[in-house]
Amino acid sequence: MNFSVDDHIISVIMPAYNAERTIKKTINSVIAQTYENWELIIVDDGSNDNTKNEVFSVNDKRIKYIFQMNLGPSAARNRGIEEASGQYVCFLDSDDLLHIDYLKELVDMVEKYNADIAMCDYLKAKDTPKIDLTCKNNSSREEVLFPDDCIIRMFYKDKVMPYPFLKLFRRNIIDGTRFPEGLRLGEDLLFNYEVFRRINKAVISNKILYFHIENPNSITHSLNEDVAQKHFNSLKELRNKSDEKYRKSISSRMFIVAFDFLSQKCNDNTFNIELKDFIKKENKGVLKDNDLSGKVRILAFFSMVSIEFSVFLCRITRRFHSKKAV
Repeated sequence: MNFSVDDHIISVIMPAYNAERTIKKTINSVIAQTYENWELIIVDDGSNDNTKNEVFSVNDKRIKYIFQMNLGPSAARNRGIEEASGQYVCFLDSDDLLHIDYLKELVDMVEKYNADIAMCDYLKAKDTPKIDLTCKNNSSREEVLFPDDCIIRMFYKDKVMPYPFLKLFRRNIIDGTRFPEGLRLGEDLLFNYEVFRRINKAVISNKILYFHIENPNSITHSLNEDVAQKHFNSLKELRNKSDEKYRKSISSRMFIVAFDFLSQKCNDNTFNIELKDFIKKENKGVLKDNDLSGKVRILAFFSMVSIEFSVFLCRITRRFHSKKAV
């Protein structure tokens, strides 16, 4: 396979844990890329199933497999960053899929706008058979964003998502930044926050180039108290130390996290009481925040009457939709 001197290597980093059912399809979606100058770094985070054999059943010299003891997805991504040799880096979950033009479109945008990060849109799906990885996108709408835009919109999930995927990073912009390994939820948000603060500009496209396969057993769908509390506390710490211009958007994200956890857990323990107190303190500001969805502002309104009733509404939403309540 020959490449011109103008081609840039992209390091695709994939953490994997007990991914035997999905990882081969995910690998094949990388192999099918129209942009061919990539390396795929698979960091097996202590799998005890057939993940390794599934990886080795694919014959491609651009794939690098690393096994480590189970340390969590943050440690696996950090190991991938350390092993990466590309000028660009992107992340891929082991049960997701890439459109065939994912890498090409993102690297073209980075170079076209001389940006540090390129981002795209994505599609959530419950299974893979119906996904067409070669589907043609409509004409792209591209928007240049600056650091403050990226950070504030990320906390609102306004097109800029906090996930590690959907983004192509210039390698030099993430050097020295790592995913916090003490968190099991929200670690990607903190990573992106630190990276966005260092960029000159980013570019985002409305093209759907990434397919996120929903896993009902994922940690975001079934939180335990320790995971949720660490996530909430990390946001609180970030809000306290961040610039004033970011605090409203961070508070809004904390408000949503509080409702989402309360909708899953009924115990009236110390942490739940803390979340209810936070909702009571913040609901008036959230109600006036036009950057939030109408659904969240309705919850803020009902919480001014009864927090218990507003949490009940969240719980009913979760029951009917089997996903995050807000």
